[in-house]
Amino acid sequence: MICVKAPLRIGLFGGGTDIPDFFLERGGKAIGFTIESYIYIQAVEAEINQGYKFRISYRKNEEVNSAEDITHPIFREVLKKYKFDNPYAFNTISNLPSGAGLGGSSSFTVGLLSLINKI
Repeated sequence: MICVKAPLRIGLFGGGTDIPDFFLERGGKAIGFTIESYIYIQAVEAEINQGYKFRISYRKNEEVNSAEDITHPIFREVLKKYKFDNPYAFNTISNLPSGAGLGGSSSFTVGLLSLINKI
């Protein structure tokens, strides 16, 4: 089993600085900091054929045979980008809910990329 964690963050200001229409006209500055809350992502290699290649657990469970069939957009695009084809079960855990305004999507993406690079 491989497990990674990525910290959540609080942004004090800088909203819009990642949107080209905003920063091309106004420039951009941001201040933020991480907090002691994390997103954890675990990966376990599947050693037997369970009828699917990927099992992805987050708010819901997905069992699919192709990265193309994954509905979670970040999982799908990262696995496609890295041509990840080994059978694995992935599990995500966080002590704060998604949509809390703490950069969870960015933290999740960083954590998933770190995890894939460790496999």
